[in-house]
Amino acid sequence: MPSERLALLSRWFCIPVRSGREKPKVDEDTVRRIRKLARPGTIILVSGPSGSGKSLLLRKVCSRLSARAILSLDSITIPDDALVDCFQDEPLETTLSLLSRVGLGEAWSYFRKPSQLSEGQRWRAKLALALHRLRNTEKPVLVIDEFCAVLDRLTAAIVARALRRMIDAHPNLCAIVATSHDDLIRALEPDVVVRCDFGKTTIVARSG
Repeated sequence: MPSERLALLSRWFCIPVRSGREKPKVDEDTVRRIRKLARPGTIILVSGPSGSGKSLLLRKVCSRLSARAILSLDSITIPDDALVDCFQDEPLETTLSLLSRVGLGEAWSYFRKPSQLSEGQRWRAKLALALHRLRNTEKPVLVIDEFCAVLDRLTAAIVARALRRMIDAHPNLCAIVATSHDDLIRALEPDVVVRCDFGKTTIVARSG
């Protein structure tokens, strides 16, 4: 039986007591539905409170996309070179355009190494590098957990909007992102929103 304090909190926040005790579960039917919805040219946004099962859902979905070229942002390592030199096989103009799209348009940042950048700048540099690597890949899937979590909310909205534009410009690319924030839907314009709520998952696909 839950304590009186836990029962009171459960009523206040409408959260079942068991949600704080049990590990979140992922329904296999939900995983199959998301896999089918992860088509090229789409953005799938997985949202929900911390600990509600978002990361677990991402891992399960990725395991079902084995035939696709999956790149997780967490796997990206930025070379310890000047930022602009991390994109050696791209024309300089293309590199500057890509960095600008993710909010790294300050000229001084091009000369700095990743170790000299802030945490938010390094995250954006990793995003630019991931998009660069996937550009010429067949049916790529970019997976981002904790999407824009280290950015201030204005910068997060700018980056979310930039990702939407990149997906629209490169319709072979699919992005699956997870976040605890609910303020990026308008900027990101996801094609599918998946709401995780401690074992209960709701999927809403945008019409058209």
